[in-house]
Amino acid sequence: MKTPPYIIILSGATGSGKTSLLFEVVEYLGIKSYDKHIIDDLIENDPYYKSKIKELLEKRCQGKCDIEKVNIPKKYNIDKNLSHQITDTYMETREKYCCKKQSCSQKLDNSIKKSIKKGKNVILEITGMSYPKWLFNKDLDMTDTIIKNKYKVIIAYSLVSFCELIKRNYNRSYQDIKRFIESNYKSKAPRMPNIREGNQLGRIKNTIISVIKKECINKNTVSWCGNYKLDNLLLFNNNYKMKLVYDYKNDNNDNNDKKQLVDNIITLINKIEKEIPKKIKKIKKTKKLINLQS
Repeated sequence: MKTPPYIIILSGATGSGKTSLLFEVVEYLGIKSYDKHIIDDLIENDPYYKSKIKELLEKRCQGKCDIEKVNIPKKYNIDKNLSHQITDTYMETREKYCCKKQSCSQKLDNSIKKSIKKGKNVILEITGMSYPKWLFNKDLDMTDTIIKNKYKVIIAYSLVSFCELIKRNYNRSYQDIKRFIESNYKSKAPRMPNIREGNQLGRIKNTIISVIKKECINKNTVSWCGNYKLDNLLLFNNNYKMKLVYDYKNDNNDNNDKKQLVDNIITLINKIEKEIPKKIKKIKKTKKLINLQS
């Protein structure tokens, strides 16, 4: 008997490690092959986006650019103006100019539909700040195909503390801008999300809790979850090394108390969000010793 294909929805705040999450989930589920559909890949390599980011950086540098002239703030601070300019360009490219005759969003939807019609294992990537109900909307012709091919739909979250997200996003933006300039603007163009804005972690937590409360995995509240049930919810802690900390199907077999289950999930997420990675702890201890010696 043929194994039903998967739709894996990788979720997490910007910089939480969704690429690493992909390999963990694929190995955990024993998936051998898959089609990956990630909108960031389309935009970061799009000629229009590259040209606009080049213009933006050269204007900031007032001519020929290098990473020092870009003048990115130190100590994990973010230049809000630069962040907004890059993000606005990203969204403009995504919805209007990307991929020639169609937006990047349209191109992504079309490529997802093709993979689903072929019955392939499909990997998608979102922030997870809202439930991906759009995938199971009756108005989309791919929903019938999802039902026909008996897809197993799994949402997997990579969870990281706020401090760790700040550090990772800063380092990634800095290195991507540096690489983009040094490649003479031929490598993928950078993004510069401001994780301090938009309450990403709070919205992600609320979505995870709602998946449990609305019973998207079992009974499915159609008005909120859409027209298709989830097969599973996986939570990973990626503060240190990616580690599975919650598997709804395996960890919830005997728990019929929804309130207790929600409370357990909230406690787990809060613990991950408050963790201080070991390297940061060492730095803080060193600073304390220096202060004591002085």
